[in-house]
Amino acid sequence: MTDEELLELARDSASLVDSAQAALRKELDSRGLKAELEDSDSSLYCPSCAHKVRDPLTCGDCSAVICRICGTPLKMPEEIEPEDLETKDLS
Repeated sequence: MTDEELLELARDSASLVDSAQAALRKELDSRGLKAELEDSDSSLYCPSCAHKVRDPLTCGDCSAVICRICGTPLKMPEEIEPEDLETKDLS
């Protein structure tokens, strides 16, 4: 990508997963480019483990974003139902 393309991507970085944001920051730093990445508070949520997930896995077969701990498909904050927020007994 050109420098201009990277800077444009940085302006819309809230839509990127954390690992992509980290790679973008590293590339911007290596090129000496200064850009403020959007701070995304749209972390994903695992309804099975009942916690926020900032480092999800992506299924290689279907590209679903899943919990690294239990493999459950993750939800965006706007998709969370009240019953998803109940504390789960994980023992």
